[in-house]
This record gives sequence, structure tokens and C-alpha cells, in this order.
Amino acid sequence: MKLSTATTDPGCESGLAPSETNPIETRIELAKAEMLQENQPAPSSARQPVSGRIATYSKSAPFRVARQFIRLKRKTVGALVVVIFCVTAGLVIARLPHPAGLAQALNWWVVYIALPALVLGQITVLDSSAPMLLPALSIWLVFLGGWLFIALAGYLLGWPRDKTGALVLTAGLGNTSFVGYPLVEALRGEAALGMAVIADQFGSFLMLSTLGLVVAAIYSGQRVKIFGILQRVLVFPAFWALLLALALRALDLAPSMLMELSQRLGVTLTPLALFSVGLQLRLRSAGSDSLPLLLGLSWKLLLAPLLAILFLWLNAALNSPSADIIILQAAMAPMVTAGILAQQYNLAPALASRMVGIGLMFSLVTVPLLSFGLL
Repeated sequence: MKLSTATTDPGCESGLAPSETNPIETRIELAKAEMLQENQPAPSSARQPVSGRIATYSKSAPFRVARQFIRLKRKTVGALVVVIFCVTAGLVIARLPHPAGLAQALNWWVVYIALPALVLGQITVLDSSAPMLLPALSIWLVFLGGWLFIALAGYLLGWPRDKTGALVLTAGLGNTSFVGYPLVEALRGEAALGMAVIADQFGSFLMLSTLGLVVAAIYSGQRVKIFGILQRVLVFPAFWALLLALALRALDLAPSMLMELSQRLGVTLTPLALFSVGLQLRLRSAGSDSLPLLLGLSWKLLLAPLLAILFLWLNAALNSPSADIIILQAAMAPMVTAGILAQQYNLAPALASRMVGIGLMFSLVTVPLLSFGLL
């Protein structure tokens, strides 16, 4: 009796009757099927779900950068809304009944309380590796470059000395504190405030208190008073806060209660300073000052940041973590105090006021655009 091949023939495993196929052919066909099966993609049921594949792809570098950029833009837009709201609120309240001396009272709080607290808190905890010299030098370079640019333009166009002096002050000195701090915080986060403070205190503040007074005296025909310059520096509260912060850094101290107090007081600077700026903002038509305004604002909002970029590039610091903050501070609108100084020395008061007001409104557009270009 012959044994049936059904018990040993692998063809039975394929569902084929033994009598319908040759065992050798069956093995060959099975081998081909296995080879084909290995080369085919897994069935849809075994593949990763769509949500899982998207999650996998989103972990790649391009998607991660895109998500961070979107989050940054959302956060920046939200912070810029606060800046614009505070300035607009000040503009509106200025045209409605409000307490007399409101702007002066807000300025007193900002100058004597909020600004020193912010300087103390930010400089004390600033990263020890952060550069101290570059931010200040860039601001001084912007002022000196602006002085040369405006003086040359005034000579070629035959401007009177008072007009040239007003533009040197307002085009050379940026609003790196009242407007600079809020914009830097909005565009680069709270961690960038320390570098912004260095650029403001060692740069703009010292520049205003020294060369700013020299320029005002020269173009108004007055004598330069060294004692007046020293007095202006020594009575400024933020200057003493800066010295205290540097002393604490040297001693490697950061008292928790002092840091918490400075933080809580420092956060009041942004809304109050911007609201005060809006209260004092006067938007007037350019009139006969169109060309001086165009040249002054072109330097302050466009050419000054380009000069800062060139300065950083020459010092091989264009890729440093502080480069963005240095460039943004160089691009800030004309300083309100510089406009006030020009008015005190009778240097084209109307032109100085227009530079400050119009420059501020334009800077709310140009500075964010520059910031997005640096991302």
C-alpha cells in the first residue's frame, strides 16, 4: 500500500490537494510566494497610524524649528499688542480730561523706582560670560556716526546750527530704556533684558549725560560745564543701582529678598513708561522739516542698525548670543530725553518733538521687522 503524500506534502499547507499538484512544484511556488511577500510593504493594518507618522515627522529638525518660530511669533505679537496698547492708551487719555501732572508723576516713578529696580535685578543675575563692552561701544558708535552723518548733511544743505544740533541729539540717541526694554522683552524674551540694560546704561545713559550735553552746549553757543555733566551722572538713581549690581556681582551675592523686590518693582516699568510716552507724544505735520526728518529717521531706524551689524562683523561677534539685542537697541526710536534736552537748549524744539513722535510710531514697525529678519 502506498502512503499518501498528503501527510508529508507541504502543498497541503497551501490548501492544494495532493492530487492536483506536484510536490516539487509546490515547494517552488511556496518559495516564490515567500520571496514576494518579503519584498512587499506591510499591510495597511500593520503600518504606523497617520497621527503617529505626523508625530514622527514633526520631531525632525525643520519641523521643530518651524514650531519654535510659530510659537515665538505668537508670543512676540502678544507682547507687541501690549506695547501698542499702552502707547495708544496714553495718546487717547492725553486728549481726555485727566489729572494734572499725570505724565510727570509716572515719569518720577519710572526714573526713581522702576528703572533702578530693573537695572539692579537684571545686572546682578546677568550671565557672567555676557559681554559688557560690545553693547556699550555699539551705542557710542551709533551716536558718533550719527553726529558725522548729520553734521555733513547740515553743512551740504546749509542748515542752521540749531536744526543740526537737534538732529544730532535725536538721531544719535535711541530710546533704549522706556521703549527699548519693552520691545526687547517682547521680541527676545525676558532673558534678553540684561544685555539691553548694559547697552542702555553704559551706552545711551552715559552718552546722553556726557557727549549729549556737550553737543547741546556746542550747537546752542553755550559753554560746556564739566561740573554739570558730573552732577547729572551722580544724581541719576539708575547709575547707583548699576554700581550696586556690579558690586553684588563682584561679591557673587544675590540676596533673594532684594532680587524679588527688584523684580516686582521692575515689571511696572513697561506699562507705565509706554503709557507716559503716549501721554507726552505729539504728532505734528512735518511742514518744512520734511527733509531733515527723513534724513534723521533714516539714520536712526535704518542706517544705525546697519552700522551696528558692521561693527559686530568687524569684531567677529555677529554670531554671538548678544548680537541680536545690540542690533535691536541700535535701531530704537529717538530718545524722548534727547528731545527734551534739545528743547531745553532751544535747538529747533518743533523738529526735535517731531523726531521723537514720528520716530516712535515708525519704530513699532521697523524694529519688529528687523527682529524677524534676524531670526
